[in-house]
Amino acid sequence: MSHQYSTNMSQNPPWNEVFYAPRLSSGWESRRPRPAESIVRGAGLYRIIEIVDGSYLVNSPENKQRLGPGSVLFVPPGAGPSLQRGLLTRENTVVFSVVYDADPQPQPEKVWGIRPPLVLEEPLAGQIGGSLRPILALWWLDPIRRLRGDALLGMLLATIVERCSQSRPEVLPVLPAREEIDPRILMAESLVTARLNSWKTSDMAAAVGMERSAFSRLYHRQRGEPPGALLQRARLSYAHAILSGPAPDLRHLAASIGFVGVSSFARWFQRSCGCSPMTWHRRCQQP
Repeated sequence: MSHQYSTNMSQNPPWNEVFYAPRLSSGWESRRPRPAESIVRGAGLYRIIEIVDGSYLVNSPENKQRLGPGSVLFVPPGAGPSLQRGLLTRENTVVFSVVYDADPQPQPEKVWGIRPPLVLEEPLAGQIGGSLRPILALWWLDPIRRLRGDALLGMLLATIVERCSQSRPEVLPVLPAREEIDPRILMAESLVTARLNSWKTSDMAAAVGMERSAFSRLYHRQRGEPPGALLQRARLSYAHAILSGPAPDLRHLAASIGFVGVSSFARWFQRSCGCSPMTWHRRCQQP
């Protein structure tokens, strides 16, 4: 493919122009009840809360309910005061900040282009709740182990964002199969939409236990094109979906499909569509 993108976000993140990183601040496990109170201290930070026993009262304009054990909350900056912890409530909680473009209190829409729900639903809630304990075991230790906790937190946030994103294409723009499709092809394709920012043909092959050349030959025989053509088309489909919205963030869009900056993304889009990203956006907004 002609554009550049990172093959490993943890080593070489594509957010070069806009720095994004989670940083653990504090946390606590469910060994003893927390005091009944509203979340006022640290309200400018993010929290992920798993209720183990007791309850929380959610009292925001768009959401009023009482949550019990097993519930998981994703609390962005400023949302804490709308939550009231009940008596004798035990919880697993991770408190963290997100560094983004020098903004001390970035909202999810700015960082990831989405706003996850305050109350996560199953099966995502169970997955996230079960992943908090390893982070809580690391954050208060030495700096090296805290870095490991930050890395685990980053993976947890990626899971939340991928599962909550509504703009990823649900149906890949694949070509019709020329013969009975190999299950390995279907498996590789099913993983593409969550990895638009990092995947290459070699990653698709590795995911199904094949060598790159063998996978490419099999894919071309069954779909009539190389795997890279699908990756290119999937990225373009996602870019079209974002640019058709009211206020696309080009820096976030570029990073989310694997470009190292807006300029390289704009050149690729111009070659693919014959116009700039913002020209495409303006056309989509015309009645």
